[in-house]
Amino acid sequence: PRLAWAGVFPAGPLWMEVGFGGGEHAIAQVRAHPEVTLIACEVFENGICSLLSALVPEGEEADAPLPPNLHVWPDDARPLLRQLPESQREVIVMLKVTGMSLEDVARATSSTVGAVKQKAHRAYSTLRSVLEKEGHA
Repeated sequence: PRLAWAGVFPAGPLWMEVGFGGGEHAIAQVRAHPEVTLIACEVFENGICSLLSALVPEGEEADAPLPPNLHVWPDDARPLLRQLPESQREVIVMLKVTGMSLEDVARATSSTVGAVKQKAHRAYSTLRSVLEKEGHA
């Protein structure tokens, strides 16, 4: 229940952090950008526990709410990414896994920054649909 996906994803921006470690960056992002829904993916339980420990007061683990714009995916991100068409997956991996800039991705894919943004937006819309369809929203 602590990792359940509550409610429906809002229509606003959707970000994904793959391998959030101890969660410090994920926490900073959800606090700095309340208008953004963040899917934080981590396969290691100690990382998930670190994230949750930083967000939930001791003694309130059973029912303290998580930030509404944070959704924890306690599994490998690859099954999610496999749902994307190759061109969208390529852009998301370059942006979010390798940390490339929009400009670097545009150069690497021989496209414009606008085209990269469009592919990323479509990828996030696809991910949102997949997660909702699978009951994670």
